[in-house]
Amino acid sequence: ETADVPDPEEDLNPPEYASETSYHVRFPDLFTSCVHPDDQGYDTFRAFMASRSNDKDAKAWKQKSKFASKKAKEKQGKLLIYHKQPIAVQRGLDASRQKEWQKWQDFDAAIKLTPEQFDELRSEGHQVIPTQWIETDKNEPLRTKGKDVEPLYKSRLVVRGDLEQGDLRSDSPTADIEAQNLIFSFAASEKVPIRSLDVTNAYFQGESIDRVLILSQPKGGLPGMNPGEHLLARAPVYGSHDGGRRFWKRLRNAMKKKGARENQILSALYSFTDSNGKLLMLVCTHVDDLLWAAHPEGQALIDEQINEFNCRKEEEKSFRFCGKEVTQADDFSITVTCRDTTLKVRKIPIAKGRHPGDPMTPEDTSQM
Repeated sequence: ETADVPDPEEDLNPPEYASETSYHVRFPDLFTSCVHPDDQGYDTFRAFMASRSNDKDAKAWKQKSKFASKKAKEKQGKLLIYHKQPIAVQRGLDASRQKEWQKWQDFDAAIKLTPEQFDELRSEGHQVIPTQWIETDKNEPLRTKGKDVEPLYKSRLVVRGDLEQGDLRSDSPTADIEAQNLIFSFAASEKVPIRSLDVTNAYFQGESIDRVLILSQPKGGLPGMNPGEHLLARAPVYGSHDGGRRFWKRLRNAMKKKGARENQILSALYSFTDSNGKLLMLVCTHVDDLLWAAHPEGQALIDEQINEFNCRKEEEKSFRFCGKEVTQADDFSITVTCRDTTLKVRKIPIAKGRHPGDPMTPEDTSQM
C-alpha cells in the first residue's frame, strides 16, 4: 500500500526523511495517476519514470522492455545469437570475439583476479556483474533486396550494467538532428569538407573508473582464462551504467581545453572561433562518432583532439553517419539520404475494410 505523502510545509530533516522506509510510492501508481494507459504518451512517460525509479516494479518493467527490444532486433536480423547461427557464421563470430578480447588487453581494460583477491573483494561486499557477447553484422543495413554484401561481424563484450546496484549517473548528450544539420549547412555555405570518424573502443578511453567492478566471464569463457575466474575492470566498459558518460566527459573536457565552446542548447555541439569572432569549426559528437566541418585553422584543433584518442581512419565527403548516407559534391553541396535503412523498413499490415480516411488506431501509431 502507498503511504500518505508528508506535508511539504512540515519541518523534516532531509537525511532522516530520505531513509524513511514507510514513505514509498509504487511505480505503477505513480505514473497511472499522471497519464492514462490509453493516452498516446503513456509508454513514453512510463519509460521516463522507470529510468528514475528504484521500485521493484520499475526494474521488472525495464527488464521486460529490454528483453522485448532484444527479441525484436534478433527477429529483424540486427542481433546475432551465437548458438542459433550456422557453423560458418559461428566461425566468423569466433574471429570477431578474439579481436574484441584483444582490444580489452590492448587498453588494459581489466585484469584477472587471483582466487585470493576475488575472495577478499567478495568478503568486502562487492558485487559480481555478469558479462555477455552482443554480436551484429555491421553490413546488414546494406543488404537490401537484390543486393548481396559480404558480412562484417562485430562482437562486443559488454557488462550487464542493468544488474549493477547503486545510483550512478549515466546521462551523456548525443548529437541532435539539428546539430548535424547545422554542420551540413556550415560545410556547404563555407565551402569546406564535411568529415567524420569514430573513436576506437571509446569507453575504454573515457575517464578512469573510480569504483570496484568485478566481472564474471561470458557464456563459453574467455581465451586464456579458466572457468570460474573473474576480472576486475580498470576502465569504463561497454554496458556499465556510466561508461558512456565517462567517455563523453573526457571528450568534452578535451574540447573545451583546446578552446572550443559548448553550445548551450545542443550540448553535443561545439564551435571554435578566431579572435574576431569568425566561426572556424563546428563539430558534434554522437557517442563515439564525430561529425565536423572546419576551415584550416579549425581543422588544426580537431587534429589535436584526434591525437589524444585512438581513432579509426578519418572519412571525408562520402560516409555513413547515424544510419544516414552523407555525400558532398564538388561544389560542396551536401546530400543526406537514408536509402539503405528505408529499404529495410517492413510493410505495415492494414486490416481489410480499412479506408485511407479512417482515423489511426493505437496499433497503427505503434507500427508507424
